[in-house]
Amino acid sequence: MSATYARECLSLEGFTKSSAKEILPQWNIKICILQVGSFNTNGLPNAKIFPESLVYDDQASPFTALRYILTAPGFKFEGDQNKFAKMIYSVVERGHFPLHLPVGQDALMVVKEMVELRKEEISGGHFGPPIYCVL
Repeated sequence: MSATYARECLSLEGFTKSSAKEILPQWNIKICILQVGSFNTNGLPNAKIFPESLVYDDQASPFTALRYILTAPGFKFEGDQNKFAKMIYSVVERGHFPLHLPVGQDALMVVKEMVELRKEEISGGHFGPPIYCVL
């Protein structure tokens, strides 16, 4: 994930969370942040792949690794776009959904990894004894 992408995602997430708290229940507006994983659509095959920048020519760069994966012959995402669409309709029809909704196995894996990282940070993990802040 690039710093620019992360910044934009976190800004949008912060705005969405704040809006969800400020919207009055009688307005009947529901907000859900879809954390969408990788789904096999026609987006990747139709994507325009630009020449790699010399800035990212380092083989250890995350961008270089991702580029090799995405441009490998026959590569396709595993998620089923039809199942995704059906799931979204199902959630909307229920009328009640969480603020965050990870969709797809890879999205769920990322959320679980984030939870584990937070647990490690809070418990002290690699950074020494636990630090607790009670205000």
